[in-house]
Amino acid sequence: MIIEDNRELTEEQKRRVLLKVEEKGVVCGSCGSRDFEVGEALYLGFLFLSEDRDAYMVALTCKDPACESPRTGIRLHRLDFLWEE
Repeated sequence: MIIEDNRELTEEQKRRVLLKVEEKGVVCGSCGSRDFEVGEALYLGFLFLSEDRDAYMVALTCKDPACESPRTGIRLHRLDFLWEE
């Protein structure tokens, strides 16, 4: 199976990611904000032997303009946000 490095997400997939962010209580490690913009997803299953085969890292960017380190991510399983596939 060949999977491209980064995967663009649809608006519905981004909404699902934000629901998981809220559910898991993710906050920005720099400023403590809970308001994020969702970026692309990187498939981890083939990169690291310790990762589950359906693991993804989804990019998050803090929306607080004063945040000094706005980039982070959340590890999710495929079924957390890629239902229609």
